[in-house]
Amino acid sequence: VDGEQRAGALISDLLEIGLIYRADMDEAYWKDVGGLKAHIARISLADCFAISLARRLGLPVLTSDHHEFDNILAQGVCAVAFIR
Repeated sequence: VDGEQRAGALISDLLEIGLIYRADMDEAYWKDVGGLKAHIARISLADCFAISLARRLGLPVLTSDHHEFDNILAQGVCAVAFIR
């Protein structure tokens, strides 16, 4: 099985188990992601996407990554719930 087929199968599996597909990555979302990346030292782009989505939904970011998110929580960037 090639990579493209494997990726398609994985996406299908994720949708079957309840993954919610989001199609609302509008300009405001991208600007928020970019602003986070520009203003928070040493934050990954993936974390910026997670924070921006959490803020948009009014929910905490769920993480076990104290190394990165203790600082985010202390700065009041978003709500964070640590799972361990």
